[in-house]
Amino acid sequence: MRRNKKVIVENLHFFVFIMIPIVCAIYFVPGFINPFTIDEFKINFKVILLSRTFCEVRPEECALLLDPDYGNKDYLKRKVFQNYDLIYVRHRSVEIWDNMLLAVVTTTPVKKLAQIFQFVNLEDIDNPDVFWSKWEESIEIVLAIINSMMFHTIRGLIVSRMWVFFVFCFTISVGDSWASVCEQLALVLRSATNVF
Repeated sequence: MRRNKKVIVENLHFFVFIMIPIVCAIYFVPGFINPFTIDEFKINFKVILLSRTFCEVRPEECALLLDPDYGNKDYLKRKVFQNYDLIYVRHRSVEIWDNMLLAVVTTTPVKKLAQIFQFVNLEDIDNPDVFWSKWEESIEIVLAIINSMMFHTIRGLIVSRMWVFFVFCFTISVGDSWASVCEQLALVLRSATNVF
């Protein structure tokens, strides 16, 4: 009787943890991951700060990114800076993230804090409004540089098979070592107390 119960539990685990995920993957993955969606992702998920130098070095890519008909206008956003000769091309989700950070950094308390610590002496500035607009654009450019670096680093890690292999091996080795520790700890706890 115990053996039958154990076999039923093993079969149930096999069904729940192996068969159901495989069937779900076969059924749902082609609907979300197909050549069309991969191409859409490649086109619309960009994070890049275009400068005059970049456009001189890569004129084809720059012309493509500046083309208003390139990509989905709902997802691929372009920002032209007024005070600097730069254009920020980014995905809508990155734009939302940038706007949230920019709203926090450009609030009045942060500006007052900058004045208190004498980072900004508005008495020496001819037009404080122009100064704060340049300051906000400068912060947005710094965010654009950080986002672009993070995006290209993550994309490089994903594209590079060596790095993916390294990350998977690291995850598996750490996961296996912690699994054995947790298993021994569970055995100790079960044998030490009657709670489990």
